[in-house]
Amino acid sequence: MIAQAYRCALCPRRCGAVRTEREGYGVCGLGTLPRVAKAMLHVGEEPPLIKGAGSGAVFFAGCTLNCVFCQNAQISANPNAGQACTPSRLAETFKSLEEQGASNINLVSGTPHVLAIISALELYKPSVPVVWNSSGYETVETIKLLAPYVDVWLPDLKYADDSLAALLSGADNYKETALSAITLMREISGEAAFNEDGAMTRGTIIRHLVLPHHVRNSVDVLNLISTRFPRTHLSLMGQFTPCHMSAKFGLSDKLSLAAWRVVKNHRAALRLDEGWNQPPTASGTNMIPVWNAKD
Repeated sequence: MIAQAYRCALCPRRCGAVRTEREGYGVCGLGTLPRVAKAMLHVGEEPPLIKGAGSGAVFFAGCTLNCVFCQNAQISANPNAGQACTPSRLAETFKSLEEQGASNINLVSGTPHVLAIISALELYKPSVPVVWNSSGYETVETIKLLAPYVDVWLPDLKYADDSLAALLSGADNYKETALSAITLMREISGEAAFNEDGAMTRGTIIRHLVLPHHVRNSVDVLNLISTRFPRTHLSLMGQFTPCHMSAKFGLSDKLSLAAWRVVKNHRAALRLDEGWNQPPTASGTNMIPVWNAKD
């Protein structure tokens, strides 16, 4: 079971804040009981993660980053979003999603809740793969804690430029932190594996969202992936949708087709062939869950 109170070092900020069950005084503002904003069958993920009835997504409140363009800001920037949930209740949620036909249990932004999530997975280990869906901003110590429980790693690699990471996500040590975490994820997962239906059962998928007016950053991220993570599945996303505070930071437009072509063509030149391209024509809010007080 999770401790009733502890000083937190779960995320790279290592703020050392005291967290009790209901209250937190650190960067994330969260207590030790995870807050679940929504648990649902979700089809807005990569193809091998949405087989059958879809991915069994569990969206947690709070986040270790402060992205100005976050599409889930209603819950990521609100430590009081959703409902507080004990590990036993969380385990029941996993089981319920599995019974509804989920092809996996997809833990979205769970980093502040790692200890409770592990407790829940000790109580109930799903028979479908467990997916760790994160910003990539993780400590290697936390990844090691999760290693026995996670089958598929789904990290972002948002930035190759720490000054841009500081400006848009409030993390001036993002690049090397994410690279170290993803390196360990890749070592743990090994090569990707799929079942007879094409669902991923083990592996790592790196996501990168191309931001308007920041093509250079995306080109540099692809260069890093080519060097550090060859033959790893890549989900290159062009469906940026202005959200949250993005307009204040020069991100008021969707990604242009011209910018998308530059990044997509660079991917092709690097022969990063494993994975998927999601072009700007897919932009929109139809895949963003609706958050409300009853969730």
